[in-house]
Amino acid sequence: MFPWLIRQFLEKENFTNVLSIFIIIAGISAYLSLPREKFPTAELDRIIVSGGYAKTSNEILDQMVVRDIENEIRSIEGIHEIRTTISNGSFAISSEINENYDNRVVSDKLRDAISKASNNLPSDMVLPTVRIAQHSPKVIQVALRIDEVNSQTLQTIDEIRDRMNSINGIESISVSGDNKLELKIFVDKKLLELYGIDIKDFGTSMRNLSNIFPVGEIGDSKYSFF
Repeated sequence: MFPWLIRQFLEKENFTNVLSIFIIIAGISAYLSLPREKFPTAELDRIIVSGGYAKTSNEILDQMVVRDIENEIRSIEGIHEIRTTISNGSFAISSEINENYDNRVVSDKLRDAISKASNNLPSDMVLPTVRIAQHSPKVIQVALRIDEVNSQTLQTIDEIRDRMNSINGIESISVSGDNKLELKIFVDKKLLELYGIDIKDFGTSMRNLSNIFPVGEIGDSKYSFF
């Protein structure tokens, strides 16, 4: 067969030339249509659920938001391991996906789980986002530093972070080292006893006031209220 095919190409020069030109044109067209990226990204077998509740302590955020979402995620088939990070009023839950499971199918199930858990989340909280983790090479990493931290600089940091998040091409922004705002209320226990109010009841009342927008941990040297 091969000797006959070679003989046909040698005897029919015009056909051979046209076929060669066609193959060259098809190769150039295929090359031009291929997607090309200088820094290509690759999807990982991991799904990230991220969100936050502004000005809330890590402990309150864990109790009010993160635990409910983790419980819903654990009920999803295909999730191998869950890792959670909570910092500065925001959280990220990383879910490892088992082999032979479609990332996009599992991510859709995660979105359904987040919607289900939203009934137990604060009403003024933005719904957490779900995305498939991707690996992309970092071209440049920029660090901004400030020496003095106060309420005004914290507000400025939040504004800078919001503006940088709107810039296309930035993969992630992290803020560390900001101070925890603290409000101290000194209670006259004798006066409370005079009115027949127990210190635990006072702490419970303060906790109820902070249900809409949690202020963090409420307590003293003997008691702690959340």
